[in-house]
Amino acid sequence: MRHVEFLGVPGSGKSTLARALTTISEKTGQLWSLDEATRRALRWLARDRVTRTLARRLGTNAGRLWKAAYARTPDRVDAVVDFVTSWPEYVETVLSVQRDRAGRDVDQDVVLKWVFDLGAQFRLATRVLETCDILLIDEGFAQRSVAVFGHGWSGHEVTGLHRYLTTMPRPDRVLFVDTPLSVCQQRLDLSGWPARVASKRADERLAYLRSANEIVNAVVDVLGSAGVSIERLDGGASIDDACIQARRALSI
Repeated sequence: MRHVEFLGVPGSGKSTLARALTTISEKTGQLWSLDEATRRALRWLARDRVTRTLARRLGTNAGRLWKAAYARTPDRVDAVVDFVTSWPEYVETVLSVQRDRAGRDVDQDVVLKWVFDLGAQFRLATRVLETCDILLIDEGFAQRSVAVFGHGWSGHEVTGLHRYLTTMPRPDRVLFVDTPLSVCQQRLDLSGWPARVASKRADERLAYLRSANEIVNAVVDVLGSAGVSIERLDGGASIDDACIQARRALSI
């Protein structure tokens, strides 16, 4: 299995591009979103019969019902435990960073839930995907660094960010959606800002966007220096052109 993640500032177009790519490649079976890989794992491996049945019978358009079923399955809890056991240093790093930032961060419990949910789905996906498959994650471990560090970011936290990136499950390739901040801001003004900053003043939202941009560029530098393949995609281009760039990078 090839583990590929998107990376970019909020509003850069990661999720839109990820949806377009997985739709294009549905017939090949080579490219899997994290949600579909999780569903596939539970379809065949879930120890809970109800979960197995729902995973097999619910279509992709039953998103809300499937999410409710997944949230309650004991297999999800097992996968969280498996992830924490398999990546203890990463989990401890996230907890340590959150303790250090407790006085200037918000909704840390939400971020921790995101990290655990991501880890659980990642472990489930790795159980069923073949060597030739590509797991494509739009909000992966690299991107979650923005959620962990973005609020109250300080340049002095580069050491903590470096530890985060060196202890997380490392992707084989990162698709960096490089989009001008002005474009990201315009898109977010139209489509809605992330919940953690939606109620903030305009200047505070812009400050968050700038912090996210600084973190994303630091992630690119650290992972690139560690040997991770970084492919830059033009986030200001049309979705069709960006898809062509991404498919070329993934050789699909």
